[in-house]
Amino acid sequence: MRGQDTDSKASQVFTARQVRKIPAAFEKGDVTLEEAEHLIDLGTEASNRKEYFKAITFFTKALKKDSKNKIALNRRGIAFERRGESKKAIRDYSRTIKLDPGYAAALNNRAHAYFTEKKYKLALADHDAAIKSEPNKALYWVDRGHCLFWMRNFLDAVSDYSQAIKIDPSNSPYYVFRGNAYAKARMFEQALSDYDLAIGVDPVNLQGYEKKKTLQQVLDYTLSIEAVHEPSKSPNTSNFYISEGEHFLKVKNYDKVIEMLSKAIEMDPRNSIAYNLRGRAYDHKKSSGKAIKDFDKAINLDPNYAKAYDNRAYTFSKQGKFREAISDSDNAIKIEPENKSFYISRGHSHYWSRNFTAALADYSKAISLDSFNSLYFVFRGNTYAKGKRFEKALNDFDQAIELDPTNLMAYEKKKNVEHILSIEDHKPRIESFDQQHHMYR
Repeated sequence: MRGQDTDSKASQVFTARQVRKIPAAFEKGDVTLEEAEHLIDLGTEASNRKEYFKAITFFTKALKKDSKNKIALNRRGIAFERRGESKKAIRDYSRTIKLDPGYAAALNNRAHAYFTEKKYKLALADHDAAIKSEPNKALYWVDRGHCLFWMRNFLDAVSDYSQAIKIDPSNSPYYVFRGNAYAKARMFEQALSDYDLAIGVDPVNLQGYEKKKTLQQVLDYTLSIEAVHEPSKSPNTSNFYISEGEHFLKVKNYDKVIEMLSKAIEMDPRNSIAYNLRGRAYDHKKSSGKAIKDFDKAINLDPNYAKAYDNRAYTFSKQGKFREAISDSDNAIKIEPENKSFYISRGHSHYWSRNFTAALADYSKAISLDSFNSLYFVFRGNTYAKGKRFEKALNDFDQAIELDPTNLMAYEKKKNVEHILSIEDHKPRIESFDQQHHMYR
């Protein structure tokens, strides 16, 4: 979606022999401007295939012939950025902008690179310039909205998303973005209305459904908590703080979770539930060492605490410690053999450790315990696809869609497999299955 310009000048079609001669001619300094333009096209094609190093090579060769070619500079910047080399990307975008100060695509791209470097003020300045140059480009308003959102200027972000929607009212994700900003500004009715609009524009926008469901759950839970807890009630037990911690865990306020659970532990140092819940909060804050320490304590206090084993397995898995994760999942399943989520957790660990046969067995067991969960079929379908058992994969994706017609992931995975079956070279697409095989919990 971002700033890849489309104004390539190259129009000549080169023969295969001419293409092979370009690198050799370049080494001798004999590359013509026409050949330089073709190198830009080759670089663009490589970038579209995500072969960014090769793309950079082509763009660099073109620039040695025409050092002021703004298209080559901008596109090389994109390739650098997608390789995670944002500083080199910024350098190329800056050279592009020096050549053409009104080049909106390069300004927007540099804003994105600055954002990656957490230089938000510089990013915002470039977004402003891009919008000034091309005020009718919806994407530039959205990107500036994202920057404002992360700077916690939620109402300003709402304003930018609204402008993008005005330009392109048929773009469903734009309503989700604005809904998110409304929710952050605690304007919940407007947020729910935007999620409904997103779903209305695109009935298979899974994110719209998920955001609406999450917000409704938070609002319902908050109301129930307010009804239960009297303001004048004195918190004098560890269970009170555990209840408060559970509430803050649901609304994702992890600092408050840790605060509440630490008070519970101070009042009752042998409360395994408090350690387990605090461990989850630490895990969400990416403090895996503290999380594992709390899970260890919970298990030491209660060796049959299956959920603590499962939570520790999840943290181990995120660290790439799959052997430890599988061992913890084994213990959780031994304690609660009918808990479907424990088989899913172990299946994920087997999947990421490339033991697809074991993963299939775990996902199948989870399905036998809950045959109405759409995601479970997606997980098993992914695993079948990795083993090139494409018909079984398609059957699972179809089943997932039948169970939940809004399961966008199932549609995407099915499309990938259908594409694989339509071409001879399977490998490039098979690798893409790992990219979305998330550890859902």
